[in-house]
Amino acid sequence: DSDIEETEDEVAKIKKWALQNDISQIALQELMNILRKRLLPQLPVSAKSFIGTKYTFNIENFVDPEGEHYQYVYFGLREGLLSCINTALHIHEVPLQINIDGIPLYKSSRKQFWPILCKVHYDPDIYKPFVVGIFCENTKPKNINQYLCKFIEEINTLQRDGLLISNRLLKIYIKCFVCDSPARSFLKGIKGHGGFSACERCTVHGERISNRTVYNEINALERNNESFRAQSDLEHHVAITPLLSITPEIDMIKIFVLDSMHLGYIGVMKKLLVDYWMEGKLTVRLSRLQKKELSRRLDTIRKYIPIEFQRKISALINARKWKATEFRFFLLYCGPLVLKTILRSELYRHFLLLHVAFRILCSERFKQYNNLSKIYLNRFFQILPLLYGLQSQVLNMHNLIHIPDDTTNMNCNLNLITSFPFESYLGQMRKLIRTPNKPLEQICRRLEEKKFFNLKKPTIPKLFVVLKQNDNYLQENIIFIEKIKLRGLFTITHKRPDNCILLEDYRTLLIKKIFYYEHDSESVKVSGLVLKRETISVYQYPLVSSLFQIWQIKKITDEIVTVPINAIKN
Repeated sequence: DSDIEETEDEVAKIKKWALQNDISQIALQELMNILRKRLLPQLPVSAKSFIGTKYTFNIENFVDPEGEHYQYVYFGLREGLLSCINTALHIHEVPLQINIDGIPLYKSSRKQFWPILCKVHYDPDIYKPFVVGIFCENTKPKNINQYLCKFIEEINTLQRDGLLISNRLLKIYIKCFVCDSPARSFLKGIKGHGGFSACERCTVHGERISNRTVYNEINALERNNESFRAQSDLEHHVAITPLLSITPEIDMIKIFVLDSMHLGYIGVMKKLLVDYWMEGKLTVRLSRLQKKELSRRLDTIRKYIPIEFQRKISALINARKWKATEFRFFLLYCGPLVLKTILRSELYRHFLLLHVAFRILCSERFKQYNNLSKIYLNRFFQILPLLYGLQSQVLNMHNLIHIPDDTTNMNCNLNLITSFPFESYLGQMRKLIRTPNKPLEQICRRLEEKKFFNLKKPTIPKLFVVLKQNDNYLQENIIFIEKIKLRGLFTITHKRPDNCILLEDYRTLLIKKIFYYEHDSESVKVSGLVLKRETISVYQYPLVSSLFQIWQIKKITDEIVTVPINAIKN
């Protein structure tokens, strides 16, 4: 019996391995042929039957107004929510984030997906997106009513009746739509980002300067749900959106957040670094020696970037190809350090307004300063034309004055209402397409297969999880730890770059040992050397850097401190 159980366990592991690593059925078939001869004769003959892929999906074929054929599959909101919601985390309600965006499937074809994605909004951000429906054609959906029809019908039902799960009735509602600017324009039926009345939050009227549409007002009349539904500003609207039929009615202004990923990082930060400082006019462009020094500084800090940052910032020469996470790292973390004494004073102080505002907006810890972030971003926007020319006040820059409103309206920081998790999921979806033939059928099968190992529902992370023990370093009654995961967020080791921590008493520690006593594995301790800070902050304008736990370290002291793991600041 034990042999049979062990064999069944091995078969399940092979199936899980094949699915998690997206092993092609041809490669899996070859492996199964080898294993079936001697080791696992009970394996099925076919890789398809082994994986157990569902063959039929409700894929609908339509013809758009121009005679083009397209496909659409609707998986459903209810099914996705039932498979992911952990009822222990929700007392009465489940707020949802909705994302709609297009992804090209191949470089040599116009074929693209337009998925409707959903994610449960929760703090901490432990839920992952799931697919509600997918549109497949050579262009974006031309009939938005047909595209959104089933989604609107189902969300109306869920918002009216709630969701019964584990004998509990939970209220379901849309928290926000998290989309980039073109997708928001498409969904709301409004002018795109180049239009004269394109601002979603106020009635500023753009003007053309140097081949760009600029929006230079900061005190224009604010838009509201009532004026949007009445289409009071005819120049703002190009169509009537089907989202108006969602019940109870949603606030068409507040519910569409200005995504920080596309606006702040790929938009504004990239514009400053690449278009102005690297390639701009002589008045703001860095000299060859300054670029060389900036590049050297970025190279120097790269080896000190901890594992939590998925991408170690690339070479400066490739800045135009940086990903959003790299621009985010530059703006929120390393920018003030590496730009100091390189950017001339007025440009540096101007950048610090943006940096400090986003540090405030991206952290729950600093929400009492949200009103300051709006003041700083207003000031940043007003100074722009003085430094970079009148043509610099484009829509992305203008929207900076509105983005602080999102943290107020949504009652959370920007990190919880961002496109990052959705963009990551879209990238994973694209990798599931193996051949150009029948991409929608392929994605349906792959998503069905993924359900095999996506059975665990999200939970609140434990205080710590030991990832690796150091069995080579033995001491009586003491177990040493090589690597530990703290609160599901941070990986801590005794080696650079993941060995520098901030304690609850605001001391900075360089970890030398992580350990626990043999009969007390729940009481993990860290031991290390205290780092002495410089008395002068990294910057003093517009707020001191120490307020955001940004310090310059003067030296490593000889003072050894041992503290429990929960003394590390979250």
